[in-house]
Amino acid sequence: MLDVNFIRNNPDKVREGTKNKGMDPKVVDDFLALDEKWRKVQTELDETRAKQNEITKGISGKSFDAAQDRERLVLEAKGLKERVSVLEKEEKELQVKREEALLQIPNLPFPDVPVG
Repeated sequence: MLDVNFIRNNPDKVREGTKNKGMDPKVVDDFLALDEKWRKVQTELDETRAKQNEITKGISGKSFDAAQDRERLVLEAKGLKERVSVLEKEEKELQVKREEALLQIPNLPFPDVPVG
């Protein structure tokens, strides 16, 4: 199995190697598309969790003058919790698809091996 970073950094070389192995080079593009989606969801998930943690610390660490402020933060935290749940599910689904796509990419042949 090829390293994900190698595929990201050398997509043309991987496409060529895949083609030389008699496979459709489209598998590389499919993997890269899924990888990009997965990375975006992962980033959004990390940012949402960080915001959720920040709000949770704010709720527990403050004394509130107005009950409205506390209630607003609690509602925002609940909304973030739901968003994290949705993003986690999406991330897991993309991770499985991404790994399946990665397994479709063959190892690259040595340069001195004849094509075919």
